[in-house]
Amino acid sequence: MPVPYQLEMEQQSNVISIQSWTAAHPLQIHLNSSEDLEHAARQLVSCRSVEVYLEMDHALAQRALRFLSGVVYAMDGCIERMDHSHFFLSMRSAEVRGASGAPSVWKE
Repeated sequence: MPVPYQLEMEQQSNVISIQSWTAAHPLQIHLNSSEDLEHAARQLVSCRSVEVYLEMDHALAQRALRFLSGVVYAMDGCIERMDHSHFFLSMRSAEVRGASGAPSVWKE
């Protein structure tokens, strides 16, 4: 009788909660329109980290970044610039591992 119970326990260990997966993996959004911008803001408000790729002209990209900066500020989060048009937006407690594998906590 102990063998089936042991197999059942091993099978349950492979299950991953969607909530824990989404918290660990930021959503990647390529901003092309105002709908994409609204989607990114809604994800931030629901405490999800977002990677934003600004794929628009410079003036619109600046406006989009200013808007998202306001959302992040209101949620007590922070922004990290990854590249000239690539940004990481998250809540203060998000931990990210860089290319070196060393953990870093985003701060102001």
